[in-house]
Amino acid sequence: MTREECVKFARYIGELCPQQAIGRATGLAWHDVIGHLDAAECRRAAALVAGRQPWVSPADIIAEVAAERCAQEPHSEACRGGNCRDCKYGGRWCMCVCHPRAIADLAGPKPPPAPALPAGPRRYNPAELTIGRNVE
Repeated sequence: MTREECVKFARYIGELCPQQAIGRATGLAWHDVIGHLDAAECRRAAALVAGRQPWVSPADIIAEVAAERCAQEPHSEACRGGNCRDCKYGGRWCMCVCHPRAIADLAGPKPPPAPALPAGPRRYNPAELTIGRNVE
């Protein structure tokens, strides 16, 4: 989705869920999370989610798109039977929503690691302090 499509999509969410707060920057913020997905898929997913709960979040949309794509991908027989622990593919190519990788791959690129914070102030041993002593 482009940024403009995401802004329109946020307005659509506001119409689907009038009790949900949608601000001016909601579409731009959502673009950072679901901008890599197709607009038509997101619209269908939002309508499904709004049909069963009062609020729609980007995570709900990602999960619903993953479930839709899951129906189109090949599955192992274990996953089809609901026994995902015995899936012989172990989530390598099986895109069942029961495999965490299916949703993680759909969630988009991973953000770069946060820079390390600088060390805090030095902790002093009370014996090292000269407060209240005559210092020459």
